[in-house]
Amino acid sequence: MSDWEKLTEETEVSYLWFSRYRDYGGERSLVKVCQKYDKKDNYRVQLGKWSKQHRWPERVAAYDAYLDEQKRTTLENERLQMAREHIAVADKTMEAYLRMLNALDMEKVNASAIKGFGEFAVKTKRDALGVVEEHKISGDINVTDKNAERIAAEIMELTTKALAVRDGEDNAAE
Repeated sequence: MSDWEKLTEETEVSYLWFSRYRDYGGERSLVKVCQKYDKKDNYRVQLGKWSKQHRWPERVAAYDAYLDEQKRTTLENERLQMAREHIAVADKTMEAYLRMLNALDMEKVNASAIKGFGEFAVKTKRDALGVVEEHKISGDINVTDKNAERIAAEIMELTTKALAVRDGEDNAAE
């Protein structure tokens, strides 16, 4: 049984007022609960007796801790789901990027767009995995994940080849 459920020795009326007090939220007080339900000060005295007799502050503290834990768990689950979705997007983008690099007609390569596409895929996955180190496709690879190292190396190699072909064609046209 949870601390905020009705106690055996608690009357229905006392528990009703405990529930109102509990549900008032973080700024709760007996005065505020009485005001909300249009009760006079003498009723606050009765609530004070029930509060002391049935440990209302202790019970609502347990309830607040429970709600806080529920919120944290929900947020953590939502963050994990979001990370999974971002990883899936990054993986699909990376797959498309690698297919695109392999199938490119090098005469029509827009190297900047291709580089940006690859950087987007890498950054999205790194962010979703919580990898803190900054990584740019044109820079050094400083990661400990072997799969990330392999993928980044492949991207670097293919991007370098695409840029070299493009640069070579641009120089030949000059």
